[in-house]
Amino acid sequence: MTERLRVAQIVTRFMAGAGGVALRGALALDPDRYEVVFVIGSGGRLIQEAQAAGFEVVVMNRLRSEIALADDRRAHAELKKFLGTGQFDIVHTHSSKAGALGRLAAHHAEVQRIVHTFHGFPFHDFQSRLRRATYLRIERSLGKVTDAFLAVGPAVAAGTVGRRDFQKAPDDFGEALAQLGRGDVYGVWIGEGPLRARTEQLAAKRGLAGRMLFAGERTDVSALLPGLDVFAMASRYEGLPCAIVEAMAAALPVVATAVNAVPNIVVAGETGLLVPAGRPELLSRALRHLIDNPAVAARLGAAGRAHLGDELTPAALGAVLDEVYQTPPAGLRTAPSAPLGVVTS
Repeated sequence: MTERLRVAQIVTRFMAGAGGVALRGALALDPDRYEVVFVIGSGGRLIQEAQAAGFEVVVMNRLRSEIALADDRRAHAELKKFLGTGQFDIVHTHSSKAGALGRLAAHHAEVQRIVHTFHGFPFHDFQSRLRRATYLRIERSLGKVTDAFLAVGPAVAAGTVGRRDFQKAPDDFGEALAQLGRGDVYGVWIGEGPLRARTEQLAAKRGLAGRMLFAGERTDVSALLPGLDVFAMASRYEGLPCAIVEAMAAALPVVATAVNAVPNIVVAGETGLLVPAGRPELLSRALRHLIDNPAVAARLGAAGRAHLGDELTPAALGAVLDEVYQTPPAGLRTAPSAPLGVVTS
């Protein structure tokens, strides 16, 4: 039997989203050919799931998503030391902060192959010009030390799944629900995040008390989704949210913001409805249309499930990873020149 390739998967937050994709990819790899170790900054239930599946999980607390120059430097040093033992053939990073520190550390440790997955981009239209330009410069610089890139995309209840933070726009979801002006429509938000208190306060002020359920972090999302009539995503920016894929797999009609890779699977008018980000009034109008036209909603839900096909299955992900991991480097890397400590995940 050939010697197994040892892979370090580096993830800032080992949670649903980037962490979930990383774990599903690792599970889809042939264990006779690959040995995977997860290096994370923090995590939840996925730590136990990974360990139960036989994967080693190494926690580096200084690997944080927030900008913290001192911790960023220490996290880079820890990663460089850890990867510099020569025991890893491949380093695969996920999202922004882990992607920046992990790729740089892997380059300094002379790891043979460096792979990065974009689960979204650190630069977006909701940033200042200076920050956006800085993030673009950093990513271009890191591209020089990256051998391969992957991306996650080419009564009535309206529900959504996601962290309650600025990116996920829980305030826009609540505003859209309030603008419906219907007492028979109930909203369900599945997920936690730093904006929990503010989101709940805004919901109460907009008259949604008793009609907006905050379910918190759940491990049984797939079991909850069939209880919803419409799935809504109000995010300001995204990669390809796993929650949308789960909702479509459950044949739910989807209303989502047309950001990044979302239109690749939510085809407007065919597998769901799309609205611009930051326009809760249009999100509300789309929700109303599906609620008032259940036959249309059912057609979109069925079409969405059929549209997923086999492309987004764990087996397909495993095949892609196997191909990328086995491809030899194209040439010499050049050293990055961008500053550290200004990238968030």
